[in-house]
Amino acid sequence: MMQQPSIILTILSKLVADNKIRALDYQFARFIAQHDANPWVLLASALTSYQSGLGHVCVDTSRLSRQPIFGLLDREVALYFADFPLASNWPQQLLEQLSASAVQGTNAPLTVVKQRIYLQRYWQFEQQICAFLTQRAVHFNPQAIRPLLESLFKPSNDIDWQQVAVAIASAQQFSVISGGPGTGKTTTVTKLLALLVQMHQQQRQQQNQQQSQHQSQDKGLKIELVAPTGKAAARLTESISGAIDKLDVDDDIKALIPSAASTIHRLLGVIPKRTAFKHNQDNPLHVDVLIVDEASMIDISLMAALFCAIAPHTKVILLGDKDQLASVEAGAVFADICQGLVNGQPNYDQAMRQWLAEQTSFAIEQNTSAQQTTPLSNSLALLQKSYRFDANSGIGALAKAVNHSDIGALQSVWQQGFNDIELYPLNEQSPQAIVQMAVNGYEDYLRAAKTVQTEQDVEQVLALFNQFQLLTPLRGGQYGLEQLNQRIEQRLKNFNLIDSRQGVWYIGRPVMISSNDHAQQLFNGDIGIVLPDIDTPVGEPNKGRVYFKMADGNIKSFLPSRLPSHDTVYAMTIHKSQGSEFDHVLMALPEQWSGLLTKELIYTGITRAKKRVDLFTPLAVLTKATRSQTVRDSGLADALYL
Repeated sequence: MMQQPSIILTILSKLVADNKIRALDYQFARFIAQHDANPWVLLASALTSYQSGLGHVCVDTSRLSRQPIFGLLDREVALYFADFPLASNWPQQLLEQLSASAVQGTNAPLTVVKQRIYLQRYWQFEQQICAFLTQRAVHFNPQAIRPLLESLFKPSNDIDWQQVAVAIASAQQFSVISGGPGTGKTTTVTKLLALLVQMHQQQRQQQNQQQSQHQSQDKGLKIELVAPTGKAAARLTESISGAIDKLDVDDDIKALIPSAASTIHRLLGVIPKRTAFKHNQDNPLHVDVLIVDEASMIDISLMAALFCAIAPHTKVILLGDKDQLASVEAGAVFADICQGLVNGQPNYDQAMRQWLAEQTSFAIEQNTSAQQTTPLSNSLALLQKSYRFDANSGIGALAKAVNHSDIGALQSVWQQGFNDIELYPLNEQSPQAIVQMAVNGYEDYLRAAKTVQTEQDVEQVLALFNQFQLLTPLRGGQYGLEQLNQRIEQRLKNFNLIDSRQGVWYIGRPVMISSNDHAQQLFNGDIGIVLPDIDTPVGEPNKGRVYFKMADGNIKSFLPSRLPSHDTVYAMTIHKSQGSEFDHVLMALPEQWSGLLTKELIYTGITRAKKRVDLFTPLAVLTKATRSQTVRDSGLADALYL
């Protein structure tokens, strides 16, 4: 006898009351109940919604039996599902019942594909991304570029993976350049742009000669640089500008390479109060070359929107670190695409390896661990040498140990005498020590903030703030964001580094934007600092403004009352630190391990640091986190490579 749907809805309402699932998950099941009363269908609906909230694109039912439903403990499952017992084959029952339902299929809220259950919109996003990549992967246009490569790169006996990446991206309509910290992604892409500009000039000259015409007024390639957030775009602007200055090419070539980056949202054109963008499949972007930095941060919906707006002739290059945390929202598109790097190594076919050997003189061996190559495999480049971290770098050794889940290396790295990393076990004095270390780290920028008079002073304060950052994976608890920010702020008042008489908007207060404001070009994750208003006439009251470094590299200030939602940010979550770099990172992990602590999270936190990492955590927690890997269910990698 079929059990009543009210049983499942009752269970779900209890789970909401106990903060085990979101109200959204329950309400989605209630909506489905209006169309199908089958309790298994309602359970599948709530579970699919719940999984999307955890970042999964779908529910992979083949994995359900190996993981607790709704993240519950076994005893909790028995308690909540006492009136609806789940047998060992419950995932198969779930799949079979939903497959026969009218609420799944084309134009239905859910869709079942093989053993995966999708929300319909996520299935559509995945199909759009897959179609784009599959179509672009077959466009291989090899040209003789060796002279240009030799002008951009110094001779090397070992494989220069930067040069390989530039060669691949020059020949492909779509390419990926993945690399860890210090591997030179910005340098690589700047040299790529110099190569593409020169290739374009040569092609125009040949066309003019063939047509016996005078050289036309060629405006050059239309190149766009974008990143997911304003903070990441500002860093891209700064790093590209510096890399252009170091290029060994003529000034007229440098002049054709843009340095100002923007956000993806701004490029696509936000439509107020709508999720759609101005640029789409029917109104594509007028761009010849599109560089997308920090691509690991892009969720499935934004990546689908971006790919749909790209014209057929546009060359697309994604930059990122495949080992970093995935996007905050659903999907791990960049990591899925990088699955073509088999066992962390390129998997090029014979034709690509031969062409690379002709153009670069580097003999890249066949990846013997891979069974086959696909056209998309030829589009992936991996930068494998870090120019920031040498053999004497503890940060590099620590990041490598965590990234490779090498527990032996993780435990021994602390005994090797590195002077740029330190591990502090947690004890009763740890919270106070963390707060004091943060006070010491922020002292320089806070003292400079009080003397700001010019825009140059503002830039200096913003740069000083980036010398140090406290990171945590949590919001709550004594090692969480909220308590750490409060305790640091109080300690700074005690040391007279901030003036409590100035109220909430005291000089030196750092704030992080927590929602997007497209009109003001302020985005989630952007950081600003309250400073004296440099335009206030001498002798008049100076109430201060909040200064930000914008995506294009310019400084802009706002009245505090004009800011979108925001938080004080002496401490920030590791997730929010993506797209940033700091000289010194202090990271605090909780006393107990939880599923939130994974090697991707720890690796991301460590690699925000350029010069020093101090880590407060029990070694056992760090070890277990290093053994834990983030897994996001999707079907994209299988569709691309199987």
